[in-house]
This record gives sequence, C-alpha cells and structure tokens, in this order.
Amino acid sequence: MDIAVETFLELGPAKQIESLKEGELSSLPRDQMIIFLKGALEAGLSSKTTACALKILRELKYRDQFYFRKFLYHADSSVANAARKAISEAIEQKDSGIMRITEMLKKEKGPSRMEYLDSILEEKIDFSTEILISLLNLDDSNIRQRLVREINRDYHIDEPRLVEAIKGAVWFVRASIVKILSNRESEFLPEVIDYLMNDKNVEVKLSMIEALGRFDPGHARAYLVRLTHDPLVWVKKQAEKALANLERNPE
Repeated sequence: MDIAVETFLELGPAKQIESLKEGELSSLPRDQMIIFLKGALEAGLSSKTTACALKILRELKYRDQFYFRKFLYHADSSVANAARKAISEAIEQKDSGIMRITEMLKKEKGPSRMEYLDSILEEKIDFSTEILISLLNLDDSNIRQRLVREINRDYHIDEPRLVEAIKGAVWFVRASIVKILSNRESEFLPEVIDYLMNDKNVEVKLSMIEALGRFDPGHARAYLVRLTHDPLVWVKKQAEKALANLERNPE
C-alpha cells in the first residue's frame, strides 16, 4: 500500500485521525507506519492529529526519546502530554532492553553470536544510539567491525549523542565511533576533531586521519599538517601520506 503524505494532508483533522485509527492507513506494516507518521509530522499537522500520531508511535513501540522531545513544549497540552508519555515509556524500556541485548550477545558463541547481531541490526528504525554504544563496549572486535560497516545513514542514530560518547570512552570505542560518524559523513564529526587531536591512542588518531579524508581539503589540511609532527610514529607517517594525497588531489 502506497499512501502519499500529501494526500493525507489534504484531509481535515477528523478524517486524518479516522484514517490513522480505522482507515486504510491503520493496516500499514509497523515500519511503514512509523515512516509515514514521521513524514506527516514533519510536514505539519493540527494539534489533534499530532497528538494522535504521537500516541500511535508510542503504541507501535517507537522508542526514540530524542525524537519525542521536540514536542514537549508544544502549545497544545495534549501534544505535550503525548510526547511526555512516549518519552517515559522509552526511558523505562531502554535500560532493560539494552541490558537484555548485551547479555544475550555475551552468552552467544561463534556464528550464533553474529546471527543474533544480524537480527538486532535488521531493526534500522529502532536501533537506538544507546544500544550501539553498549555493543561497541563489548569485548569483541568482530562485533565492532561489523557495526562500523553496517551503521550507515539508514539507521536512525542520534549523532550528537555519539559525539558526546567519545569523551570518556575506552580507546576502541572512540576509534569505532569516529569511523561510524565518518562513514555516515556526519556533520557533527568536525565538532570533536579538536578534542581528538590530543588523543594518546594510535588507533583513534589513525581513524581520525581516515575521517579527515572526507573533510573539505581546506579544513583537513591544517589538521594533517599538525599530525605530521605527532610523536606517535604511525600517526606521523599516515598523516604525511594523507597530506601528500591531498596535495595530489586538492579537489
């Protein structure tokens, strides 16, 4: 079923709510319904339809509390209350859900561990940032490598939260987050580069050098020049190599 948001917006609030609750929209598969509701909310809805849409997202167990936060200060109390309730349920289930997932992965061995990870990665809409951070902290390089490869822009990740998580994380989590943000071409990665310039770990800095290759050459050059004087030999060599490549291909 393919129902355009534009067609939905042409309906009055009462008809919109009826369509969501009892009409053809109500029979959409969960993932499609979540995408449709978020698209409609972004386009702009009446307060009544907005509150209804948020309620349905909560009932569908959409758990991105950061998404609901922008509705907390809505002028209409019904919208704010719907957002508050959704956030409350998301917080309640977040800790238990993350704990369950990480404990299951710890128990699984061999191929079955990666099969379980695959099942988690299938939920691109509900794959939360906190789950990602928790999985990166597991003592399993294969899991981290898989996450770095898989977590592209199709996943609904709170990138500012990832940037925040870099500070205070162990070295392999820092390096993995830099790679993920780089692969996603995140606009928030430049915010943490100055902080990472003082990192003492080789792998973290090598990940940063690779990420700088995606930056605007004019912005990346200054950092690479500084890194050519880094006390870590491998960092110095990779920075020189990246800088030389930049000079050969300035655009």
